[in-house]
Formats: sequence, structure tokens, C-alpha cells
Amino acid sequence: MKKLIGLAVLLGAASAWAQPVLRATDPVVNGASYSNQLAPGSVFVAFGTNLAGSAISVAPAPSYPTTLAGVSVKFTPAAGGAAIDARMVYTTQNQISGVLPSSAAAGSYNVTVTYNSQTSAPGKATVVARNYGIVSADSSGAGQAQATTPGYALNRFAKGTLGTYQTTPASPGDTLVFWGTGLGADPASDTGGSGGDQRAAADVHALVSGKEAVVLYAGRSSGYPGLDQVNVTLPADTPLDCFVAVQLKAGGVSSNTVTVAVASPGQDVCQSGNFTAAQLRSLSSGGTLTLGSFTLSKSATSMSAMGLTLDQSTEAITGDFAKYGLGNVSSYGSTANVSVNTVGSCTVVRVTGTTDAILYSAPPATLLDAGASLRLAGPNNVNISIPRGPTTTNTTKNYYSYTQSVISGLPISIPGLGGGTSFISAGTFTLSGTGGADVGSFSTSLDVPQPVVWTNRDSITTVPRGQNLNITWTGGGSNDLYIVGASGNQAGGTQTNPVYDMTTFVCLTKANLLNFSVPSAVLSQLPATSGNGVGLLALQLNGKATFTAPLTAGGNIDSGVFLFSTGASKVPLTYQ
Repeated sequence: MKKLIGLAVLLGAASAWAQPVLRATDPVVNGASYSNQLAPGSVFVAFGTNLAGSAISVAPAPSYPTTLAGVSVKFTPAAGGAAIDARMVYTTQNQISGVLPSSAAAGSYNVTVTYNSQTSAPGKATVVARNYGIVSADSSGAGQAQATTPGYALNRFAKGTLGTYQTTPASPGDTLVFWGTGLGADPASDTGGSGGDQRAAADVHALVSGKEAVVLYAGRSSGYPGLDQVNVTLPADTPLDCFVAVQLKAGGVSSNTVTVAVASPGQDVCQSGNFTAAQLRSLSSGGTLTLGSFTLSKSATSMSAMGLTLDQSTEAITGDFAKYGLGNVSSYGSTANVSVNTVGSCTVVRVTGTTDAILYSAPPATLLDAGASLRLAGPNNVNISIPRGPTTTNTTKNYYSYTQSVISGLPISIPGLGGGTSFISAGTFTLSGTGGADVGSFSTSLDVPQPVVWTNRDSITTVPRGQNLNITWTGGGSNDLYIVGASGNQAGGTQTNPVYDMTTFVCLTKANLLNFSVPSAVLSQLPATSGNGVGLLALQLNGKATFTAPLTAGGNIDSGVFLFSTGASKVPLTYQ
């Protein structure tokens, strides 16, 4: 036994003295949003291996030291100049955090981590004047905001308690405090003070469900270097919804998008079409839900490339069973990019990041095993086996997917493109599984209506942002119809992994209305597309059926949805 203990000590010592290694991509990021651009005076997080000892060390505020548990971080200007010592907040073996002093000038930096006299190879970091990030409830940078009332009650789906804190949904007209980092340099904050209100200096704005909201205060929170608070009054017409999108801007740069829960005055629980009051109370108090979500999708895309007009038809059946918490539950049961639940309303969100960061902003759920494959049966003798990842085309464990894509209009025949037979048409589809380690046998059916036909798609070649955009269609029955548009321009990155500054709008209407006018007030928030820009416009018809499935450990999943999403899109499109 003594030999084993001694061996463990030796191995622990060897690990402790191993050279720190910063991860290759975005090694140092904003501590709230995980954006790869840092503002002076902000809290950052660095990721890698062997960055510190295995024990967690936390420095007391506001006296953050330059060395904590043997760990220090230096920012050295890439163009030359003296290195800047970061103030350390906490250390763990593979993740450390600190405050970048307000003296840091904008530019590129080489960042090194030193632990027990061993120094890492430098990682790259970009410092900009302002880049505000909002803290989310699960520290992922997405989902429910870690917002509070002025009395420090946590904004959650339901009234109750979470540890020592009270929880409550907000109401229109209430003021919420959003906590984050990145408003910009504030030398007083580096030692625990505050330079006061920075609304004017940082040009701070708030968007709540796409509409401008009143900002009452924006500045450092005294006693906590790098911690910013932005106090926002929710507009009187804020939607009554559990997932109202909020985004803040500082210096013209948009933050990550988070959500807040909003209910009618006097109501204890916010409204959700996917969850019961009991489920929302459970999530608010730190619980999780076991949910199933599958989407049958079909999209026809008109593309212009190299003087050719190509039509791509993509059909897929995808989904999973998973455990959801507060941070990722907003992505459940929705195929729209932004939460919008009022017919006739629109929401606008701005996102900066790589393609993956823009498309997959919600943190992943814990996926469950429902068997080696599922089966989809439908009209015209459709009978498809849906494999479970990981496979050559599906690398996420316990995620089920089958995709078929066909491109027409090519001047020559290319193997793998063209041909193929559509498997999604109007009629009833049945999704079933024989069960696996976590989820038992289940079956659910969904009626897919006749598709929407976008009647004026070909006539829309550019989108003037200063006037309303009228869109017409036929078909779709009385189902929800989302109109989605986006434009943006490359803001950095590389040719193979570009970083885009994208703004997206989502409007909700009903298919049987047959037309919708996107307001110029919405379109004017999108940037004009330049030479390296991208723009798109799409119609998305949605509907769903609910189902249940047994868990092998006993009981049933909390909820299940089988959705369809069919539509058409046009890309690229110029916004001017």
C-alpha cells in the first residue's frame, strides 16, 4: 500500500511539473461570452493542459495577485514592447482566469502561462477597445442570463429559491442587472474601485427581443476588478415568454445573446409552449429535464455561383434524447434561430464568430442511448434507418441523423451530386425505435402538410434595407411560418475558418396569411453586404407533435417533440 501511495505522489509531482500548454485555437477568451477578443480591464479565461495544479485556487477580491498558486500570465505585444502581468482570479489544472489590466492597448499579443517556473509556448490574443460579454446562468455564454433584480433575486422561470438566492421571472417595465465583463478600460477598477457610469463613454445600448431598451447604468461593480454591470429596464411591450432574447452593445460591438424569463405582473411562472409549470420550477431550482427532440426537415435553396443558378434540395431526419438544464433548454423544440412566439413579431440578433459558433451557440446537452438506430416510415413506401453517431458522417455520440442532398443545374455530372429520390412529401411520418441502454421502445407520428411555395423568390435579387420587404407564398395550411434573413461580413479569421460579424432577423407569421411585410425598422439593423459578405433570406414552415418514451431506469422522459421544418431559401443575397 505504501508503494502505491508513493507512486501516486510521484505521478502527481510529475504532472505538476509538466510544461503548461495553451490550446491551439482561441487559447485566451472573454470570461463571460468566450469571444476571442478581449477588452482592457476585462476578465479572461485561458484553456490548455497543465496550466496549474489539480487543486482549485481562488484569489480574494479585490486584491488579485500577479501570481496565484505558482501560476502567472503575461501579455506581450506582438509588435514589441514590455510584457503586461495579468491579475490572477483563479487557477485549475486546465483552465485559469485573470484580469487584463486597463493599461493594455489594442492590438495583437503573445500570451504565456508560467507554472512552477515552466513557461508555455505563446498563444495568440487580440485586444480591442470594448467587447462586452454577458454572464450566463451556467457559465457557458449562452442560454439563460445570470441577471438579477436590483435586490439580487435571480431571474429564472419561476419564483422560488436556489441556494441562498430568491428566484423570480421579470415583468415588462422591470429593471434587470446584467453581469459581465468587457466594457473597456477603467484604471480605478484594477485595484477594486470604479470609474462610475460608462454609458456615454462606452456608447452602451440594450436590445430586448430586438427592440431598444433603456439602459440606466453601465460600469464596473466596485470591489470586483473586471466585473461590469448593466442595468436595463425591460420595455412595456416585452414578450411574455421564458426565452426573451437580450443583447448588449458597447462601442458598437455586440455581446453574446442570452435570454431572460418574462411573465405578466403577479405571475409566479413564465409562459412556455414546451414545458409545464412544474418543469419550469424544477429548472429554476437547478434541476434537469430528460427530453426527446427530432426534426424532419426539407429545404430548397437557390444558389448563384460562377454564373450558374443551382438548386439544392436537402432533406434530413435528425435528433436525440438528452438531459437539459437551464443553459441549453432554450434550444429544445425550436427550429428557428431566435426565439419568437408572437405572430407578426420580429427579433433581431447580432453574432460574431466562426460558422460553428454562429450556428451552434447553445451548450451541448448530455445525449442518451436509444439504440443503434431509429426508423422513419412515411408516404410512398419511405422506410429509412437512421444511424446513431459516431459514424463517418455523424461524429456526436448518441445523435441520430440521416441526410440527403441533391444539386441540380450543374453543367456536368459529378458523382454523389444529382439524382436521388425525395423522401419527404405531404403525409404522415412515423418515427420509432426498439430501445437502447437509456431509452426504451417508442413510436410517434407527425403529419406533414403541403409545402410552402415562395412565389416572389426569383424577383428578390437585392434587399433595400430602408424600405419594407414584401414576401408572398402559397400553401402551408395554418402552420407557423418563420421568415429568416441574415447579412454579415468577414471580420477576421482565416480563409478556411473565417470569423463573421452576422446580424439575423426572425419574423413569425401564419402560412394561411399568404404574405408578410418585413419592416424597414428590422431590415435597417442588418449591415450592408460588402465584397466578402454573405446574405440570405428564407421561409421556414414549422409544426410539431408531442410524444413520450420510457426510460430504462424507470419512468418516462419529461417531454418529446417530433417536428417538421420545410421551406425555401435564397443565397447569396445582397443587402444594400
